[in-house]
Amino acid sequence: MKKFKLVLRRATQRDVEALSPWDENPSVKAICAEIDGEIIGLGGVMYVKGRWLAFYSATEKLRPHKIAVGRAAVRFFRQMRQDGVKFIYADRDLNEPTSGRWLQSLGFEVDPKSRYFYRWSAR
Repeated sequence: MKKFKLVLRRATQRDVEALSPWDENPSVKAICAEIDGEIIGLGGVMYVKGRWLAFYSATEKLRPHKIAVGRAAVRFFRQMRQDGVKFIYADRDLNEPTSGRWLQSLGFEVDPKSRYFYRWSAR
């Protein structure tokens, strides 16, 4: 069985448009995961109505690479802090039992205002 190498790279506008359900795409900073030219994941943040919102979409093919994805995510949020982003908001995926734990591992906490959404702080 041939093993393909995972590539994690800065997402392009074309990557976002290929996986985006939106008619008009917001400003996005993201990482794209691909194997043998096939996009298997996209994660990052988008700027909507004055707030940064986190998103993540991946196929099962990315699951075996969770350590590499986690490391890339930590670097990504470090860069967001350096870029001066103060807060990033996220909603956990209720269909993925580990999504809350994943968000917390990236530094998100339950937002004190909504008590439902998660919020990452640069502090």
